[in-house]
Amino acid sequence: MEQVSLSCKKVSFATEKDAEFYIKKLKATSKRDVVPMRSYLCEVCFRWHLTHLQAIDVLAFQKEHEKMKEKIVGFEKRVSELVFKCEDRGQTIKMLNDAIREFRMPKQRRK
Repeated sequence: MEQVSLSCKKVSFATEKDAEFYIKKLKATSKRDVVPMRSYLCEVCFRWHLTHLQAIDVLAFQKEHEKMKEKIVGFEKRVSELVFKCEDRGQTIKMLNDAIREFRMPKQRRK
């Protein structure tokens, strides 16, 4: 049942059923603080591994990542414009601080 995969060097299982059986066995008998909670199919060795991490919603993560990238690009553009427009260093610093504050806490979330 349990084997070490040559390609990714993690404990692996031939089937999902075998991996899930082992998770149940560990939950019942292990004295560890952290035990695996799910199995996943490895894209490297095409065998099943165990993890204690919860699955993430990949599409939601990618969407949030794209939103953050757009926000950062907008912020970088705004900083460049502010630096270009301001000749006075004190004024530039104040405007940059305002831009950073806006980036960290958009208007709709401020109180």
